[in-house]
Amino acid sequence: VWGPKLFASVCPGKDRFVGWERWLESLYAAAELFGAGNVYTAMVAGVELEPEHGGLSIDEALANALDGARTLLGHGVIPLWSIYWPLWGTTHPERLVPLREYFERLNAEYAKVRAEHHTKVKPSFQCQACAYMQLEVDLDLLF
Repeated sequence: VWGPKLFASVCPGKDRFVGWERWLESLYAAAELFGAGNVYTAMVAGVELEPEHGGLSIDEALANALDGARTLLGHGVIPLWSIYWPLWGTTHPERLVPLREYFERLNAEYAKVRAEHHTKVKPSFQCQACAYMQLEVDLDLLF
């Protein structure tokens, strides 16, 4: 997830033992060591819509995630988003519609951001057949 407040809320253990700044510094150092475009980080799209983790609107969450994407790509790190899979889905199916909408919009906009940065997911890292709950490789093939 992107942002120190959201990071602390969603990843309390990582925040306590690693911390937001050290996490970013480690990613940036890895990109310097292994080269831009050779370092990936997993992100979860949608948890920030949950009331206990910020309750952002779709537009707010989209702006936040794309800001993070631009920042990470600017440092040579490629984020890959998986959709948040809530445990309450069977009891609150109406809340799944905004989650899906957010994930679809995020991936469409993120494809444009990757194109601006001339960045694609390397097939040696993740291929279309092996992507699970990620759309980046599918969209890279389209664009």
